[in-house]
Amino acid sequence: MIHGSFTQVRWTPATPSLTIFAAQEGTCEYLKGETTMAVHGEFDLTATTPAGPQTSHMSVDVDGGNLTGTISANGQTAPITDGHVSDAGEITFKVHLTDPAPADAVFVAKCDDTACTTVSGTVTVPGVGSFPLSGKRA
Repeated sequence: MIHGSFTQVRWTPATPSLTIFAAQEGTCEYLKGETTMAVHGEFDLTATTPAGPQTSHMSVDVDGGNLTGTISANGQTAPITDGHVSDAGEITFKVHLTDPAPADAVFVAKCDDTACTTVSGTVTVPGVGSFPLSGKRA
């Protein structure tokens, strides 16, 4: 059963699969086949680091399996690059950091439910380490 407003529904008979891009208020209670989670929108993220919690705000959009958007933290905004969303709701992308030193942070997270109200995963900063990541819709 599907409830809510959806921005796009696509049926692929050859697979067969049903791909759903849901608006934030939409929920997907049960579907047969593959689904693309409703990961577009605004999220508040927290990375748990030895220096304490590091918070950021993520604004994302999904076109097919491509994820685009920005991450904002500490008064700076950076574009998301190499962003992808799998049919199972796994989110992967990079963000180029400039402070304290230049590095491409790699984010890997998964929606915790079909409406993608929360996410969890890791953020890896080369030369620094991997840290637990959690987030919720803003």
